[in-house]
Amino acid sequence: MYGFTADADNDMSQFTKTSNTIALCSLANFINAADRVIMPIAIIQMSTQFQWDLHGQGWILSAFSIGYICTMVSIIFMLLLLCGIIYTLNTYAV
Repeated sequence: MYGFTADADNDMSQFTKTSNTIALCSLANFINAADRVIMPIAIIQMSTQFQWDLHGQGWILSAFSIGYICTMVSIIFMLLLLCGIIYTLNTYAV
């Protein structure tokens, strides 16, 4: 009886939630990697259609990295803000 709990359904639902979160994160990572591989190939056709020079192509390709960095910085800022609020509330609750 070691390791078993009376609430086995709750443990299974937590496992399912965790599995779904991991699956969605893996899917997002795959899409991110695919975009990084496909975009330099697709820009060759797009540059002939839209008449972009190499300078314009560089700006377009770097926009992905700039967007990625801005997203990470904003997420970190919001996380620090949220953790600060939670820490402050926990400090006053005790």
